[in-house]
Amino acid sequence: MKISALLVIIGLPYVLSIAPTLATPESATIGVTTSTEDKSIFSNIEHEAHLLSLLRAGDFVALESATRQIQGKFEIGSLSDIELRNTYRQFLKIDTQDLARIEEWKNTVPDSYAAHLIPGVYFKRKGFDVRGDKSISQTPQENINKMRQYHKIARTELERSLELTKKPFLSIFHLLDIARSEGSKEDSWALIAAANKMLPSNSLARNRFMDSLSPRWGGSYEEMRQFISRSKDEGVSMIGLIQLEAIMYDDMAETYLARGDRQSAAKYYDRAVELAERVGGDFRKDWLPFSYTRCAQGLETRKYC
Repeated sequence: MKISALLVIIGLPYVLSIAPTLATPESATIGVTTSTEDKSIFSNIEHEAHLLSLLRAGDFVALESATRQIQGKFEIGSLSDIELRNTYRQFLKIDTQDLARIEEWKNTVPDSYAAHLIPGVYFKRKGFDVRGDKSISQTPQENINKMRQYHKIARTELERSLELTKKPFLSIFHLLDIARSEGSKEDSWALIAAANKMLPSNSLARNRFMDSLSPRWGGSYEEMRQFISRSKDEGVSMIGLIQLEAIMYDDMAETYLARGDRQSAAKYYDRAVELAERVGGDFRKDWLPFSYTRCAQGLETRKYC
């Protein structure tokens, strides 16, 4: 079933009509970088890191209680979207024995949100790992097929999880990744609309969606500018807009470098890392893969590298 249809069935907001009809002022590139608004500091510290230990101990009652409390904190606003994501990063370390334990967990608590979310995230990541980071034209078809197999499992788990809690924001965030890999703009727009309705202040889903609008994923820089402009109209914070702009510059820099224009590439890498410095924390590591890598390789950029 299409994500857009599923979101309607389970009552999550779906506003597909916002997608291709965006009107954009020329100022879309944006003027957002002049604010002196305080930084938001993002870190990758895992919250509640004992969850994996509970899984491996087979203590499904305690595990279910803990994950419900975490989701509850998020749903009342006492846990941020980034903290929620970081909480579940510990489950990227699971193995086949852990997957078997998760099946036991599902049998013990059939309506467990986390017991479906966790394997969904795991198989999504496994799909991207087997695909690799080369362009689609340089990736063996065998790898693409294997990615799709893993992502089919991930979609099944994540779509099931949408029905099991009031605000399945993290499920939507990870489904955005899968929609990007499938080139499904309809699903992507449905998911970002649902995520923004659920948590208007979020940066995670917006950043992921912004990435999917880049030319390398079938979008364009004009679409990226339009999305920044729309986000500004929706009242996204200055720090949130800075993140979106940095993601666009990061991609533009890599595009120029691929064309052999190192001067333009360095200019846009420079802009991207300067904005990332204003965001702070692990934003550059999480969201600016090209400037983060090029800084490590010694490309001529600012002191922030």
